[in-house]
Amino acid sequence: MKRRHHRAFQGWRYFDPKDAPPDLRIPKGGKGLPERLHAELVELGLL
Repeated sequence: MKRRHHRAFQGWRYFDPKDAPPDLRIPKGGKGLPERLHAELVELGLL
């Protein structure tokens, strides 16, 4: 399973912008992890 970026859930368009959840950003975690562990976490969609 690979992580994929997609547009926001369309239901949020009915919320006022202040009430809608923020968009996901590129994760900053995982720095300093061994390459194999980092790759596995990415594959699982955790990073």
